[in-house]
Amino acid sequence: MNDFKTKLASISPDQQAEFLAKLPAALAAKSQSEQLLKLLTDFDFIKAKISAFPPQQLIDDYKFALHPNFPLSPEQKHYLRLIQAAIRLSAHIINEDKTQLAAQLLGRLQSFPVPEIQAMLEVAKQECDRPWLRPLTASLVSPGGVLLRTFTGHTSAVNAVAITPDGRRFVSASSDKTLKVWDLQTEREVFTLSGHVNSVESIAITPDGKKVISGSWDSTLKVWDLQTGKELFTLNDDTGGIQFISITPNGNRLISGSWGKIRKVWNLETGEEVFNFAVSTGMKNEAIAFTPDSKHLIFGTDEKTIKVCDLETGKELLSFGDDRGFRAVAAISNNRIISVSWNNTSIWDLETGKALVTHATHRDWIAAVTFTPNGKKIISGPYEGLGKSSFKVWDIRTGEELFRLIGYTQYTNHPLYLVVVTPDSKKAIANATERTLKVWDLETGQELINLIGHTDSITSAALHPNSKLVISASRDNTLKVWNLETKEQVSTPAIYTSPVTMLVITPDGKRVISGLRDNTIKVWDLSTKQEISTLTRHKSKFVNAMAIAPDGQQIISGSDTKNLKLWKIETGEELLSLVANCSWLDPVTFTPDGKRIIYGSHGDIKIWDLQTGKQIFTLSGHMTAVTAIAITPDGKWMVSAAGSSPYVGPEDSLDGDNHTIKVWDLSTRKELFTFTGDPRKVNAVAITPDGKRVIYGTDHQNHINLKIWNLETRKPPISLSGHAKKVNALAISPNGNFMVSVADDTTLKVWNLSSLEVIATFTAEDGLESCAVAPDGVTIVAGERSGRLHFLQLEGC
Repeated sequence: MNDFKTKLASISPDQQAEFLAKLPAALAAKSQSEQLLKLLTDFDFIKAKISAFPPQQLIDDYKFALHPNFPLSPEQKHYLRLIQAAIRLSAHIINEDKTQLAAQLLGRLQSFPVPEIQAMLEVAKQECDRPWLRPLTASLVSPGGVLLRTFTGHTSAVNAVAITPDGRRFVSASSDKTLKVWDLQTEREVFTLSGHVNSVESIAITPDGKKVISGSWDSTLKVWDLQTGKELFTLNDDTGGIQFISITPNGNRLISGSWGKIRKVWNLETGEEVFNFAVSTGMKNEAIAFTPDSKHLIFGTDEKTIKVCDLETGKELLSFGDDRGFRAVAAISNNRIISVSWNNTSIWDLETGKALVTHATHRDWIAAVTFTPNGKKIISGPYEGLGKSSFKVWDIRTGEELFRLIGYTQYTNHPLYLVVVTPDSKKAIANATERTLKVWDLETGQELINLIGHTDSITSAALHPNSKLVISASRDNTLKVWNLETKEQVSTPAIYTSPVTMLVITPDGKRVISGLRDNTIKVWDLSTKQEISTLTRHKSKFVNAMAIAPDGQQIISGSDTKNLKLWKIETGEELLSLVANCSWLDPVTFTPDGKRIIYGSHGDIKIWDLQTGKQIFTLSGHMTAVTAIAITPDGKWMVSAAGSSPYVGPEDSLDGDNHTIKVWDLSTRKELFTFTGDPRKVNAVAITPDGKRVIYGTDHQNHINLKIWNLETRKPPISLSGHAKKVNALAISPNGNFMVSVADDTTLKVWNLSSLEVIATFTAEDGLESCAVAPDGVTIVAGERSGRLHFLQLEGC
């Protein structure tokens, strides 16, 4: 027992919490640097502190040692900073599940060759309180990278985020009907603002940082005091749910709008409506701007004109334009504005209403237009998304397209609507896909940083006044803080940019084969965790089916082009190529004797002979796409699942066999029986080694998305509660004692199949799409949507 554990054990349980709370501060106050350094690298202290307090209190302990005046060397402060950053990155996970502390530290810190860190991790590996999953590689986001922290607390999508002008706090708005105020310095939630009765869609903070205004689908705007968290007054907007808010530079006027075309101008001091006006579209990204002196409002109209109004009176002062509707306007100064129409960019004189410069520029429908603060460039994003196009950067005065900001070119068809530019006009932060942001250099067009980490669509981003941080909000219920000055973390060898959709392990436990959505198959050495080879002969968008032969020498893979390929694992040689006679190919498997392959299609299951390369027979009965198949160990029965949309409501009938599980006799080629008790799509099916139970995972977006069906009794299935989102894959240990499930909620869970309880959980960075258990029964591999592979070992069982 080390010194800390001895000291803690000598104190009564009632005194232990006080001892843990005060010890770091006491050591710091006495400048006992050696003792504090030893404490903060002691896993037993870290575990005890986490067990007694929220993670933030432990994060704060490191601040004593990291103070500029505290007597530690730069090297010592460096590795303390790494440990603190690792805890910070995991804080939202540990806060929910403290048993994951050791796994999170190992997953983030293993790659750092620092003796003090490695010594701490060696102690962490000895965890034996309960079963847990030990990462065998550093497969989680490392400290020192662009991602600093994830904030959780909202129970539904986060729709908007804004940072106070002093940069000390930020405010988030959510579909859970609340706003939350967060302190960036203490990294804590300050308070929750409740009062709206529907989703809060938009927020704006006054220039003095004292108030925040929120707009909701309940057709109200609320004005809140940011110091006290109290609601000051409510504005009722009868035009519909509020999804647009803008405040004048002087903070005196507020504009609000719904999906309709009427916008209202409010006096923020009195709460009175000043006037209203009609805009050209009912979209969120409006052609609306204020002059810097806050005297004039400029906006585009349905009449293909730009109007200028007095913000005090609402009186129209000027109207001008051309024969094209306007997509965006911005004020260069008090007497110059820029406008972007569907085709042209123009600079106008506000005194005469005449165009000083006009250039033909845009040719596509535009989802976003942003002007750089220096008034020299325009950044536009087309509605089609980066699957077809990219952001374009234009010179305002010449109309010349300077360059394009190229992001991802696959797997997205999402509008490019989110653009934030730094005050110095040198960098742009924009959505590269639904779930990722990229940072570009606006002088060269060079991509600088990837901001990858959200597991659902990014809805909003706010730049810190120091231009060093950006905060993003997402429909995954979280906010993330990113460091724009840190170089992106180096990826481990197990990380790619394409989702790992399929995983299998050879029967001898030596090889892992992963199928990726970029149409490649990769072979890994399970002992070294290193990639051995890549198979790339599928000419398709992605590999969506894969199975390993019983002898472990061959694999069969299927793609979205309905091609099946048989490969020799060790050499990568393609042995056979089959064109599946079907409209869609999804699950595939070998029969236990390895002589046949079975694959699912739209409504049918087809069986092929591998010796002749010919189809033997077809099993028909499902009315929709076959999504999963599994064969009993004796090869006599097969279980198949089918389902259509994952969004079928409880009122939808199951008539027509939309969501069924069928059991077939492979010798007689007949359907034995059908189970139709689940209204959701089945994504995964597994059979226990004794052949008695079928386990399946569904698309339920709640905590009941795993079910067990007894093949002998055929009684209604038993439901397992655990995952919060749809289950994507299942794997059962060779001895049948436990099952592994992975889901979109980013978790891998190990279930005891006797008690039907979760015995261990591992939380990844993104949704998990695939998993496999090695023949040793304790090594588990999981594939992530981000492209990561997680090599885990079940400990303590």
